[in-house]
Amino acid sequence: MQATELSERIEVIKRTLERSSGYGYTTGWGALFFGAISLIPSIHFYRTGLLLTEPSQWLIFCTSWLITFLVALFGLGFGIWLTARRHQMPFLSETVKAIGFVLSPSLLVAMVLTALFYQIDQFSLAPGAWFICYGCGFLSASIFLNVGMKLFGLIYLLYGTAYLLYFHSDPHLMMMIGFGALHLLLGTVLLVTGGRTKEEA
Repeated sequence: MQATELSERIEVIKRTLERSSGYGYTTGWGALFFGAISLIPSIHFYRTGLLLTEPSQWLIFCTSWLITFLVALFGLGFGIWLTARRHQMPFLSETVKAIGFVLSPSLLVAMVLTALFYQIDQFSLAPGAWFICYGCGFLSASIFLNVGMKLFGLIYLLYGTAYLLYFHSDPHLMMMIGFGALHLLLGTVLLVTGGRTKEEA
């Protein structure tokens, strides 16, 4: 009985990995979209010199980036819906559910740390936690998506660490690079490689 259950689970994993290759171009365009719209708030705040020393300023910063993340998520979701429709798969396929499941812990930790930094009046440290949690999410999802996702996960971990240790005094420039430029680079890599999984690479 245990051998049968194990075989079924292995088959589910194999089927999930095979289907995940169809989302490579979708995540590529999604990363480009996220990178492009991330430049809007980061450049605006960089040019206006918004300081993150007061709760009101922090609220403006967080609200703007929350809207940016939600718009990017909507764009990615729309792309996934189109891809699922083209491949005659349900929108909430096994791949999408699996990726959402492995990303949820990183999202939860980012939210908790953001609330913590708010309570201790260390507003400028929050983006560093976002970068690190984002990198952890990439590493978790790399089993299902492009082989380069693991590399980008490591880059975000190092980037977030460097931010917290050395560069937290310039959050807008670091957000411009981290969520803007790096996403544009990631999207380009995903489009070029076509979202190959580890087995296809």
